Amino acid sequence: MSTAADPELARLYDDLSRYQWSLRRLRGGRGGLEMRKPLGPSSAPERPAPGTADLSSWIDVRLLEGRGGRLLDLGTGFGALLFDWLERHSEGSGVGLTASGYQVRRARAEAARRGLGSRAEFREQSYAEPVAGEFDAACAVEALFHASDLAQVLGAACGALRPGGRIAWVEDMAADATVGTAPEARLLLDRWSTEHLHTEQSYREACSASGLRLLEVVDLTDQVLSRQPAELERSARRMRQLQRLTPIPRVRRVLRAFEGGVALEQLYAAGSMRYLAMVAERPF
Repeated sequence: MSTAADPELARLYDDLSRYQWSLRRLRGGRGGLEMRKPLGPSSAPERPAPGTADLSSWIDVRLLEGRGGRLLDLGTGFGALLFDWLERHSEGSGVGLTASGYQVRRARAEAARRGLGSRAEFREQSYAEPVAGEFDAACAVEALFHASDLAQVLGAACGALRPGGRIAWVEDMAADATVGTAPEARLLLDRWSTEHLHTEQSYREACSASGLRLLEVVDLTDQVLSRQPAELERSARRMRQLQRLTPIPRVRRVLRAFEGGVALEQLYAAGSMRYLAMVAERPF
């Protein structure tokens, strides 16, 4: 059975990752390895701290209850969350999956640099395919958005978990099923090479179909940062203009992805999206 990721999605991830890594090099390697949205402050207790770095520890402590062991990281990117996990759990190990071969190469090199090569493994693999190995916990941060079949993806994760193992994910979700008809939603799906705009109900149904038992849903929407509508429109126009001007396909794909990101911000500004953390377990 092939474990190859969707070619178009893999190409998009490769291009975005090259751009992100180039920025990091220009900054002298400063900043984290996270490839996810920064969060704003919240007055609610037990929420992630602002920025990007605290979300990993929040997932571990708040949703996975700091259980340690062996972690499956879906959408690992450059390995930021898995590396954080290994630093908190000195006896832990894990596997990171990604659609991007470029991310795999960078993550492996970073693991070697940190002396974690024997504890961290990275694979280029579709999340919908069975995962070799057995895990105590799994997580996914902004990785399931692209899933064409959520039940298949969550089923593959469930199959890799030991009985009683937990999976936590944090994802952008449509407020309801009608959001997918909005022009901004159609643009987002096109620019991000994605078929469906999933809702919370989509995930609940996928949990049930995959054999997982849903434990908790935490709404982090109030921590999502969004610019003013006029600024978003200016940014969208700039992305379209730059696409017309550049002759380089790879650069155009990155600009198209950024245009999709603006569309996502517009949906949040309209109250059409939710940023939800969900946790489920494989029953004994």
